[in-house]
Amino acid sequence: MVVLDWMLPQLDGITICKHLRKEANDTPILMLTARDLEAHKITGFAAGANDYMIKPFSMRGVESRLLMLALHKYMSTVL
Repeated sequence: MVVLDWMLPQLDGITICKHLRKEANDTPILMLTARDLEAHKITGFAAGANDYMIKPFSMRGVESRLLMLALHKYMSTVL
């Protein structure tokens, strides 16, 4: 599981996400960001993020999204 912030100090989360997908890494990616426009969400998903949460968010919300992503990943390996 990868939890990425869009706005990182040196290399942004979108670039990291694209790089992971280019390397055929299918690890689930949850993008956490303050960028809240629909265009930002579309960019995040187009880069390969599996889910996108806008700050501020609760830890329970993050936990539930991570659980959902883990479940989807598990189900895709057994089916």
